[in-house]
Amino acid sequence: MIHKWYIQQLTFPEILNRNAIQFGTRRAQWWKTGPNTTTSITYAELGIIIKQLTAGLMSLGVGKGDRVAIASHTAPQWLWADYSILCAGGITVCVYPTLSAKEMSFIINDSGSKILYVQDEEILSRALSAIQEMPTLEKIIIMKDDYNGNDSRVLTLQQVRDLGITLLAQDRLAYERRWRSVNILDPMTIVYTSGTTGRQKGAVHTHFSINAACCRDLRIVPEYREDDVLLSFLPLAHTYERECGHGTAMMAAATIAYSSPMTLVEDLQIFRPTVFMSVPRIYERIFMAMRDMAAKSPIKKKIFDFAIKTGLQLTEARADKNGFVDMSEGIDFTEGVGRWLAFKYKLVDKLVFSKVREKLGGRFRFAFSAAGSLPADLCKVFMAMGVRIYEGYGATETCNTVNLNLPHKVLPGYV
Repeated sequence: MIHKWYIQQLTFPEILNRNAIQFGTRRAQWWKTGPNTTTSITYAELGIIIKQLTAGLMSLGVGKGDRVAIASHTAPQWLWADYSILCAGGITVCVYPTLSAKEMSFIINDSGSKILYVQDEEILSRALSAIQEMPTLEKIIIMKDDYNGNDSRVLTLQQVRDLGITLLAQDRLAYERRWRSVNILDPMTIVYTSGTTGRQKGAVHTHFSINAACCRDLRIVPEYREDDVLLSFLPLAHTYERECGHGTAMMAAATIAYSSPMTLVEDLQIFRPTVFMSVPRIYERIFMAMRDMAAKSPIKKKIFDFAIKTGLQLTEARADKNGFVDMSEGIDFTEGVGRWLAFKYKLVDKLVFSKVREKLGGRFRFAFSAAGSLPADLCKVFMAMGVRIYEGYGATETCNTVNLNLPHKVLPGYV
């Protein structure tokens, strides 16, 4: 097995600060600022943002073991909030941004959160409407700098950073002492799940359990490269995106690009990701979009249907007696199959599959599928297209993945 340097037993503050020093010039986060414009920051720049926010939280009285909640859609600022909490020795409490004020207040009270990060004015308004029912909540931080409200309980990200800058001017080692005090067995996050009867219950995970989950995934999938880009659009309030997406990318010092389900198709062309995380429904939508596009022309539909049929024949031919298919990176898909099938596959790959890969950004290395069962034939079609999908099974309580397909032994439909 290739040695993967990033598989290490570290706390997440250690991972962040290692990346800032050792891989400071690498692009850390990449996101859109407009329909066709993007911006990005390096790991060194990310480290500075987190340092200032962490010191700001410390100025607001956040100590080791304190709970701080985040209610936001997936965005770069979610990671800023998360790591500022962790580096302060706090525990990140995940709140789905779509929850009602009543549901939000239950989680804040149950966890005892003293500060809440919110993404925008809409979520802020919801939180403020129930603030009298949240006695432990002291401050709300809105992840925008253009907020013009005058509520003394609300701070902007920049105001928190300014508090941090002031603290660091008085004690330049305050941040370092705090993040270094975090132990790998310390609680890291509380993720609320409705997977039980009654009210939601919080699953507590330590730095060790999240780290172990990331290492488990990283041992199985192909080695991350310096230029890898992971596309993030699933909810960060769920362990799937938080661990399998952000967690593994941070451990490997890769780039995280941000998208949303609404702009996913366009964003695949903009960011051209190499690593992709999704749920079965999204893969089904991608396939149906390809099928519907081909259906506009009788000739294109025949070619597309022939390509799919050939792709399924190829994956069946490459399967061993137990149904396992070798999808190791760099393998020749036509190796070991008959000449006629190999010829047909190379033809449809040129006519159809190569164009599909280009629509997906043209740089795909591998993808994850979880949170549901991926139909076996759909998995086989994507495999034939050259898109390696690792199917996983897990739960919030197990810190995401319990089982994951091996690259050389993929069994479509097994999960």
